[in-house]
Amino acid sequence: MNVVCQNTAGDIKKLQGKNMPLELEYKNFNGRNKKQPNKNLKIDQTPILNSLVNTYALSLFASNFYEFDNENDLTILKKMVDKKRDRQTKKFMDEVSKVCGKDEDLIVNVPRLRGYIKNFDEKDRNKRKHINAILKKIYEEFFALIKLDQNLLLSQKQHINDKNSYALAPNFHLEKHVKSLKNRLISDDEKFTYMQDAAFIMMCLSPGDYFWKCRYTGFSSSQPDSMTLYLSSYDYDKVKVQRFLKYMNVLIIKRGFVMGLDRDDQALVFSNMRSEIFELEIFKDRYISFREDDSLVIFSPTFFRNFNRIYDEIWKIDQKVLKIEITLVKKCLKSLDDSSLLDPELIYKSLKDENIFALNKFKKELNDLKNDLSYKKFEINKDRYARQWLIDDIYGLYLATHTPFKYKNSKELAKIYFEDVLGKSLNLFIDEKRSPALGYRIDDIELL
Repeated sequence: MNVVCQNTAGDIKKLQGKNMPLELEYKNFNGRNKKQPNKNLKIDQTPILNSLVNTYALSLFASNFYEFDNENDLTILKKMVDKKRDRQTKKFMDEVSKVCGKDEDLIVNVPRLRGYIKNFDEKDRNKRKHINAILKKIYEEFFALIKLDQNLLLSQKQHINDKNSYALAPNFHLEKHVKSLKNRLISDDEKFTYMQDAAFIMMCLSPGDYFWKCRYTGFSSSQPDSMTLYLSSYDYDKVKVQRFLKYMNVLIIKRGFVMGLDRDDQALVFSNMRSEIFELEIFKDRYISFREDDSLVIFSPTFFRNFNRIYDEIWKIDQKVLKIEITLVKKCLKSLDDSSLLDPELIYKSLKDENIFALNKFKKELNDLKNDLSYKKFEINKDRYARQWLIDDIYGLYLATHTPFKYKNSKELAKIYFEDVLGKSLNLFIDEKRSPALGYRIDDIELL
C-alpha cells in the first residue's frame, strides 16, 4: 500500500515530522515473489520482484539524474547498453565519470544506499553482495541504470570509487516527475512511496527497451491540455478524450498496458503508453495506491467523497498508529456512558479515537445488534448486569470481525481496511468487466 499527498493533513504531521530521515527495513530489498505467471495471458505477466522495485525506488530517492544531452548522448548510451564500446564511448564515459566523481549525489551504489537501510553494517559482505546483484539486474534487464567505470577520481573517498557504481539512466518524464516529488513539502517516507510507484510503473511499461525512449516529449507546463494534444495524434473525437481525462479517477497499471477508469466506470486502455503516463493529472495531486499481485492501482481524490478521512486512516495504519488492540477494546467500552453504548456510531468513533483498528463491517454488525436481547434489555433497564451483558456482546463482535487479522502486518492491514471501504477485493475490482469509454478500437489504444 502507498498513500501519498501534496500537503499532508494535520493528523499526519503529528505522526511524522517533515525532517524525519528515511529508514527502511532490509527485508524490503530481500523479498522474493514466488507466484508463477499465468501463461495463458497474451500480456507478459512475469512478476517484478519487490526487491527490484524497492532498490530502484531508493536509487531514485537517494541520487540525482546526470544531465545527459538528449540530442547527442543517447546514441552513445545505446552503444554502451549494447556493449559496443569504442573510443567515442570511452571518451564519453571518462567525462561522465569525472563529473560523477565530483558530485556523489549522481552516483548509485551500495555505499550511497546503505545509509537509508536499517542495521546495514558496511562490513556485511552478504548484504553488500546482494544489493550489488540487484543493481546489476536493474542495469542489465531494465536499462534503468548506466554502469560507471571504476576509479571515478583517484583523489576521492573510497566509496566514490566503488567498482559497482551506476548513474540513473535518463528519461524525460520520469526525471520531471521525480524532481517534482523531491520538491514537495512532505516527509521522506511519503516521497519514497511515490518513488516505489514510479519504479514499478517504469519497470512495467519499459521492459527490455532503452530506458530513455519516450513516445512524446512535447508536454509543457504552460499548456494544461498537453495530454489531450498528445492523444489527439490518434484519429478519434478529441472532445470525448477531454471528457474522459477530466473525469478519470483510477489508473490500473500492469505489464505492458495502462487502463484508466472514469467516474462512470468506463475504461480506456493505452497499450503503448510509457513514461508519459506521469503527465496525467492523477500524479499531480495526492492519491491512494495499492500493489495487488502484478498490478498497481491508483485512486485519485475524486474517487471517494470522504477521501481525506480514508487517506488519513490508511496512513495511520501504515505508520502503525492505528492497529488492532484487543486488550484495549473492553477498557474503551467500559469508559463509555450508557447513551453512547446504545449508539453504534459513537462506539465506532470511540474506538478510532483510541487508535483502535475497526472495520466498517464491525459498525454494520453493531447496527444489527439493536435486534439482540442484550441491547433491548439495556434500553429498558440500565443496571450494571444489563450493561455488562451488552459490553460483552459488543466485545464479542469486535473479536469475531478482527481477530482473524490480528497478526497481519501494517501494509496487509491497510489493504484489508481499504477493501472494506471499497466493498470488494482489489482483485475483483481490477478484473471487473467495464464498458469502453469511446465505444470502439483505435490503433494503439485498445478498448475493453
